[in-house]
Amino acid sequence: MIICDTNIWYDLGEGRISYPREPLVCTYTSIREIGCKKDIRKARRAISAINEFASVFYFEDAFSMMLRKLGFTSQMNLPSGKMRVWEQLKSILNLTEDQITEIDNKIKEDLKADHFIESPLFLDAKKATEEVNDLLTQVKANIKKNKLKSYRLTEDTTEQTKQLMVSCLNCYLEEKRMDPINIEPSNSKWSTLELIVEAWSDFCKKLELNKNNKKITLNDFSDLWNMAYVGSSDLYWTVDTEWPQIMKANPKLNKYLFQLN
Repeated sequence: MIICDTNIWYDLGEGRISYPREPLVCTYTSIREIGCKKDIRKARRAISAINEFASVFYFEDAFSMMLRKLGFTSQMNLPSGKMRVWEQLKSILNLTEDQITEIDNKIKEDLKADHFIESPLFLDAKKATEEVNDLLTQVKANIKKNKLKSYRLTEDTTEQTKQLMVSCLNCYLEEKRMDPINIEPSNSKWSTLELIVEAWSDFCKKLELNKNNKKITLNDFSDLWNMAYVGSSDLYWTVDTEWPQIMKANPKLNKYLFQLN
């Protein structure tokens, strides 16, 4: 199956790319990201594309998916609640143009008046982004101080990435008032998350060695969470330019990249 990055649904909705006539998978990460879109007309076209072209839906959030793949049963995020989110989003397709305009104007008024209150999940992701960027700054300083650029280019950083992912998962479990997990980087179950582990490692390494002091963004995290759904026999489709470059440069990731002929 082909797991789609969120931008695929936007581009299908806008007619910028063609449907490949193969089974496409829509993830809860994409559904949630589109649901938070403040351009309701653009969101509506993406929702229409999902409704028309998605053959399979993964209604687990990315953290529940990762926990399950690593062998930890996640009872607090049963798909039924996520399915209701999708059904609510689909209702936008039944709105008239006047209703769309009314909602769009309300959004613009709220933005102007700064009435939007970000969700706790958004604030947690924002905090995680800040923490990762602080860590990147420290690593970059150490690389520069000790002249480690050549070594860092070839260093296997996946173990560090796995440890960071476990920290993220435990923050998620703490929010749900559940016990933390502990899993060794050498555990064979990590192979079920090969794409996100390798891509995250390579992306952070790229940021560490970037001369322009580029930072990781919330959108980058959203892209990475989407990769958590990709299994060993799946493909990953994105129109982003950065991720295909990373995947083509890593021999372990070539097999996951889907490209239109």
